[in-house]
Amino acid sequence: MSQQLAVNALRPVYNLVELKLDNYEENKLVLDTIHNLKAFFKNPNNCTCYQTSKQKDLRTCFEKPVYLKLCEINDYLLSILQNHLQLIADLAKICRNLV
Repeated sequence: MSQQLAVNALRPVYNLVELKLDNYEENKLVLDTIHNLKAFFKNPNNCTCYQTSKQKDLRTCFEKPVYLKLCEINDYLLSILQNHLQLIADLAKICRNLV
């Protein structure tokens, strides 16, 4: 439990409006996802996109709007996973009641 508190204490506070994610509920799943994605994309070595001298937009891939789409996809997949885990827990409870 104290380890979880330490992790939460190290995570910065994110403003969903500033991140243009204000249509998301501010909960642990969303905040953890933002934190994990920001930590990953903070390191430019994680970017494998190629840049040429002919490109007008020299931003790396994660500085472009596709980052928001990635957040949406990640949020969607995590919500599916949560729903799946909840169904498994509900089925386990039903099975215990049948025994």
